[in-house]
Amino acid sequence: MINNKSVYIKGANWIPLDCFPNRVSNEEIDLLLKSMIASNMNCVRVWGGASYESDYFYSLCDTYGILVWQDMMFACSLYPSDVDFLANVKVEVQQNIRRLSSNPSLMVWCGNNENEEALFNDWLKSNPNNSRGKEPLIVDYHKLFIETIYKTVQEELKFKNKLSIPFWASSPSNGICKWGDPALQNKGDIHYWGVWHGGKSFDEYLKIKPRFCSEFGFQSFASKQTLSKVLHDEDDWNITSPNLEYRQRSPAKGNKAIIEHIMNQFRFPKDFDSVLYQSQLLQGISLSTAIEHWRRLYPYCMGTIYWQLNDIWPGTSWSTIEHGGNWKLSHYFIKNSYESILVSAFVNDGNLEFWATAENEDVCILIRIDMYSVQLSQLLQNWSLESVNINQESTKVSSLCISDFENPCDIFFRIRGTINNVQEHEIYENQVFLHPLKQYNFPSCSINIEKYEDHVRLLTYDNIAYYLYLQTDTPGYFSHNGFMLYPNEPRNIYFTPGDIQHDSNWMETLSVKTLRDGY
Repeated sequence: MINNKSVYIKGANWIPLDCFPNRVSNEEIDLLLKSMIASNMNCVRVWGGASYESDYFYSLCDTYGILVWQDMMFACSLYPSDVDFLANVKVEVQQNIRRLSSNPSLMVWCGNNENEEALFNDWLKSNPNNSRGKEPLIVDYHKLFIETIYKTVQEELKFKNKLSIPFWASSPSNGICKWGDPALQNKGDIHYWGVWHGGKSFDEYLKIKPRFCSEFGFQSFASKQTLSKVLHDEDDWNITSPNLEYRQRSPAKGNKAIIEHIMNQFRFPKDFDSVLYQSQLLQGISLSTAIEHWRRLYPYCMGTIYWQLNDIWPGTSWSTIEHGGNWKLSHYFIKNSYESILVSAFVNDGNLEFWATAENEDVCILIRIDMYSVQLSQLLQNWSLESVNINQESTKVSSLCISDFENPCDIFFRIRGTINNVQEHEIYENQVFLHPLKQYNFPSCSINIEKYEDHVRLLTYDNIAYYLYLQTDTPGYFSHNGFMLYPNEPRNIYFTPGDIQHDSNWMETLSVKTLRDGY
């Protein structure tokens, strides 16, 4: 609840912008936070394995209306509980609460990242020769996070017998002093890593029903534009080159996991550029599958904070924005999945279900469902649902039996929603395929690019362009990317530069690519 109003959290985890904090400029912080606003987010989690951010960061969050989930700087580890260390921690907590809690953007203080989960699951391996097992570690945990940190928070923030800013002992957790499995889906928050670390398919997200998910993610490679800053030799343009492998942030799974999922979803890419493209498309599909499923669970599930927004250096990681500020293709999927109104679909027990979600407003929308042939690029059938009332909830609006379709490997569905009785209405759009994309024979297509003073217009006359990918050498982001371009439906594309000095140059290096081009 924010000001007595329920708010669905749509956010991302924030890590340091650079290995050396003195190299981070205010302009870089501003660009990232503006990117969050531009992609429909309302919350940032400052992760506990990093550092407290600058006063400028919190001031901008106040200005832009971005809620801050602030971890204390403890993560994934065991900590001492001696008197001197606890006294030092108390001062640290006091100083940061006094420095930051006057910012209206502060939504919650959290004691640590994954320490409770690590302790419960014995990640750090308690002494097997100690007959008391984990008990000493639990005692130490309680001394630090409950008796010291929580107590200090109460002393600093208690107002009329309530905390002026809520406190959460750990993430994930069932609650303060509610010891148990932090992965329980019916209480508290969870971190779900079954797809990336567990190697499960994207459909596994649909089985997870949390009250709140504060970490989940999937990796991708950075763009060639970003990698070229650190990979200067042509021999490095290979995913198994030593220099690129060195920049892999998850070496145990890493590139193998990306390639395995690429082979599950796509036909194998023909060159290095196509590997980079497919990895970012893959990341976008993974994250949007999770986010849209958990938004359909509203109000049972009240938010998602994915891992992670930004990167600390150019390399391969879970970020959706590259080091330097460029949006990966996946970040445009985040933008679409976090729209104020979401139209989505998924396969459930042999049926294709269509849903509409609106968390914070009562709306009446018109929904159109189009079924297309992939090979013919033709509309085969359509359905219109008029005056669908969405009363601050998620609603199933229709379903189709998949067995009724003759050739499910040649069809996909386009879903569009518009708000009734609004003159300049925005179209909320999505699409769904019934099988992995590798099973479809996508036709090639020609794309016309018309350049104007402040935008370009893209148009195709023959076939649908699937997951159109725009790139430019100029830092910044496009108004749209990774979308379907339909014949005779031109799309105007604008560009927001990361550096105003490059504003007029972005069209000069503009290139477009489709999924079919990479086969």
